[in-house]
Amino acid sequence: MAHLARGAVSTAAAPLLSLRTCDRGVVSDPDAGSLTWTIVDVTTDARELSPSTVAGPVTVDLTADRIADATGHFAAVGNPLIPSNAEDGAHEIRWSWTVDGKTHTYAERFDVLEGVPRGLGGGYALVSDFRREDVCEEGASTVRLLRLIAEQSQEIERWTRRWFEPRFMEIRVDGTGQNTLLLGQPIIALSSVKIVDQPIAVDFDSDELRVYNRHLTGMLEPDDRVSPRISLPLLRWPYELGGTWSGLFSSSPSIRRSFPAYEQNVRVEGIFGYTDPDGTHLGKTPDAIRRATMLLVQRRLPSLADTDAAFDAQEGHRVKRIKTRDQEIEYDQRLVAGTLAITGDPTIDRLLTPFMSALRVGST
Repeated sequence: MAHLARGAVSTAAAPLLSLRTCDRGVVSDPDAGSLTWTIVDVTTDARELSPSTVAGPVTVDLTADRIADATGHFAAVGNPLIPSNAEDGAHEIRWSWTVDGKTHTYAERFDVLEGVPRGLGGGYALVSDFRREDVCEEGASTVRLLRLIAEQSQEIERWTRRWFEPRFMEIRVDGTGQNTLLLGQPIIALSSVKIVDQPIAVDFDSDELRVYNRHLTGMLEPDDRVSPRISLPLLRWPYELGGTWSGLFSSSPSIRRSFPAYEQNVRVEGIFGYTDPDGTHLGKTPDAIRRATMLLVQRRLPSLADTDAAFDAQEGHRVKRIKTRDQEIEYDQRLVAGTLAITGDPTIDRLLTPFMSALRVGST
């Protein structure tokens, strides 16, 4: 999620909003002239039901608006991207494109603000989320909310050892000598896989690689986000040699191709992140993560100088009994069954526990 200032300029060299286009789990370019974007105003409940257009539709130039010459990576270019008369609050950029004639759509929500300090603006919640919960400017300024959203979002990533939005990166892992390779982070789409410098075809129709990201289609049993991996399929001799199957090979043993055992010899490039299926190619940030972010920020809203309010916000959930006359206080030390002690707040811990990544233990 992003926060953008009114009147801000977005270019391919310095994009404010961008899109990675994919098809069936493979990063790919859209059909020429098919990629468009529109920004709509959803600042109120009424506009949620009937959004008004703020900018667009704009057809993306697949050459001029491409970011860093990367496949499938394009910027929403505008000078300004957000008109100077746009209202503060929630907006959406809505993308549409085709790949081989098949239509794809994707929407990303962001906030329009008067200004956004450098280094802030990201996170798993929006300032408008708090304003809709009646957290007013007097209770928490926009800049303070931006700082706390970014800070608590980073804390969630540190605790869970995961991130909850699509991120493009290269992951280098050790080959294991086996045909299956664990990647650690859930796979959304792949761009390339190489063993040293030898590429493996990642095309959806190729038989060279199996990619476990079925969660994006809504298949959650098994949930590939829990054990993200790629594998080299078992092939028989005639297929390896490009021949035709015959009885001569029916008893031939399968050939187990493998990722050779060596340090960081496998490079996997693509889009990764723990997102929930929503019918799009990238998925969405889980609602529970957004809610946990808001609750964590809420605990930090009182200033340190307001000791009573800060105590109530951060420790109030632990209070079991208070005796006002003797000023006695008793804390509840019990843990909620099935919940990890992450923050100490059972409400937040219940939200975060399902997203915890298992610790990896190695030996030498």
